[in-house]
Amino acid sequence: MDGLPPPALGTLAGALNMVGLQLKQLGDQLGAEKYLGQFVTVLEKNPGDERDPAKVLMMLSQLAEERGDFVQAQTWLEKVDESDPQAWFAAQLKRGHLLGKQ
Repeated sequence: MDGLPPPALGTLAGALNMVGLQLKQLGDQLGAEKYLGQFVTVLEKNPGDERDPAKVLMMLSQLAEERGDFVQAQTWLEKVDESDPQAWFAAQLKRGHLLGKQ
């Protein structure tokens, strides 16, 4: 992924997101986590990308929670940016929920 020009990174991010969402719909949670996690990584390396990863981060947290990995679920939620107050607040509520389950 390193060394790709910005347009290629944007195309890669879109493909990773699409594959991850499809795998989630097909019930392949581990595959979905893999591709959606890579999507987030690409966006982190391409800060000029306009896509907001908040929904994907919430989804990744849910997937980690469903497999019992509460630490990873919290880690995904910590990445939700405060620039979107509604998404950030939802992430904080979910973090509180997870703390109650631990």
